[in-house]
Amino acid sequence: DTELRFTSGGFTVNSATREIAFANHVLNLTSIEYALLRLMLSRPHEVLSREELVKQVFERPFRPLDRSLDMHILRLRRKLDALPGFDGGIKTVRSSGYMLVLDPLLARGDL
Repeated sequence: DTELRFTSGGFTVNSATREIAFANHVLNLTSIEYALLRLMLSRPHEVLSREELVKQVFERPFRPLDRSLDMHILRLRRKLDALPGFDGGIKTVRSSGYMLVLDPLLARGDL
C-alpha cells in the first residue's frame, strides 16, 4: 500500500507525517503502534495473523513465543478505547490473529 493519505472508518492516515487521526483528533502513537494501526486500517474486518503482523511491522522473523506483539496490541487497544466516538476495537481471533473492527455492530462481541 503506497498511498500517502487514506481514510478508513473515520480514521485518516497520513503517511507523509506518520500521523493517524480520528474525528480530527491526532493519536499519540509510537512508531510500532502507528505501523500496526496503519496496516489494520488498510485491511479492516480482515484477520491478520500474528506472523504477518510481526513480519510486516517489526520486519523480523516470527517467533511464536515472542509476546512483544501482544504488548503493543494491548497498548493500542487502550488508546483506541479512549477515543470519544469510536465504538470499534481490535478483536483477538483465537488461533488466527487480530482483526480491526470498525463497525460498532460487529464490535459489540468479545473485544
